[in-house]
Amino acid sequence: MLQNINIIIGKYLLSFFYYKDIILDTINLANLNKYFKSARQGDPKAQYNLGYCYQYGQGVGKDYNKAFEWYYKSANNGCALGQYYLGNCYCYGRGTTHDYNKAFEWYFKSANNKYALGQKSLGYCYEKGIGTEKDSNKAFKWYFKSANNGCGLGQFHLGYCYHYGVGTNINIKEAVIWYKKSSDNGIVRANIMLKHYVK
Repeated sequence: MLQNINIIIGKYLLSFFYYKDIILDTINLANLNKYFKSARQGDPKAQYNLGYCYQYGQGVGKDYNKAFEWYYKSANNGCALGQYYLGNCYCYGRGTTHDYNKAFEWYFKSANNKYALGQKSLGYCYEKGIGTEKDSNKAFKWYFKSANNGCGLGQFHLGYCYHYGVGTNINIKEAVIWYKKSSDNGIVRANIMLKHYVK
């Protein structure tokens, strides 16, 4: 009798998993259709969402060229997320050729639109001289803005600045504070710094 019950439960769970995938595919397709309609009407957020779907293969096959195309439209329509992801396309050569100057330009626009990841990336450009001259003070400034906007990666980089004196004086106490915030935001590197490097 228990064997029959287990078989029934197994069949029920198997059908549930199949049904769940059908529901999720239907939801993804509905979202994709909504994004297409809004994106074609010039909605910059929908254009970003459609680019994201193409970049990560959500509801469509991965296609960096189409992702780039929709991020480009979104970015030019003033969407900070679109500007950030377009910067990534140029920085990493996704759907277009590598162009660090254009990556810097779009990170700059995203950062000035108060997008925290854009601010972090702009800080990184200034720190490493990507598409611009190295400038530790500007790197620190943008990491500071990103960190205070709640970006875990911005918090990590700000902790790093305090830890090693990048654009500011070395201040281990501040470094620990920002590494801790970054770690609490799920950034593993910050946790490693807390455990192994900061006393």
